[in-house]
Amino acid sequence: MFIKFLCRSLDRWRCYLNFFINFSIFVFSISRLQSYSYIEESFVMDTSY
Repeated sequence: MFIKFLCRSLDRWRCYLNFFINFSIFVFSISRLQSYSYIEESFVMDTSY
């Protein structure tokens, strides 16, 4: 795996933890953006009546 190749020269657990934290922050921001756009769309749909 690419992550294992990245972590070979560093402390392995620290590198895995760092990757996991960055990945979770990335996924959280994407899901939050999607929910914001969904709320805006539903709000526009409601006010268009």
